[in-house]
Amino acid sequence: MTEDPDGFADAARTRELQLANRLAASVAADEEFQTILRDAVENNRSSRQRLDAIEAEIRQAATTWPALDTPAGSRQFQQFLTAKTREIYRVVDDATKDSAHRSRLVETLTNHYKLGGDKD
Repeated sequence: MTEDPDGFADAARTRELQLANRLAASVAADEEFQTILRDAVENNRSSRQRLDAIEAEIRQAATTWPALDTPAGSRQFQQFLTAKTREIYRVVDDATKDSAHRSRLVETLTNHYKLGGDKD
């Protein structure tokens, strides 16, 4: 039986093209992952800054609130704290939703690696 040198060369070129495509897909997925990660870090930093600002407002208000030793002043301060609590919940909820969204994006990228770059 004779070997077909052109067949081997074609098979090698086909395999080389497949590997190049897989590498290109991996590079693209790596870049997407870096973007997701960079955005997640920035979002977490922003959330932390918002929480730090709320904390500073509460600390400042606690030391300077007018008439805090009166029933009316106490009630107003309690309303202020309730509003700040809602803000805190909103920041945490936004961060949780963002984290879940990014988790789904990373999961999709993981599948791209498993499938060699196929996006289906």
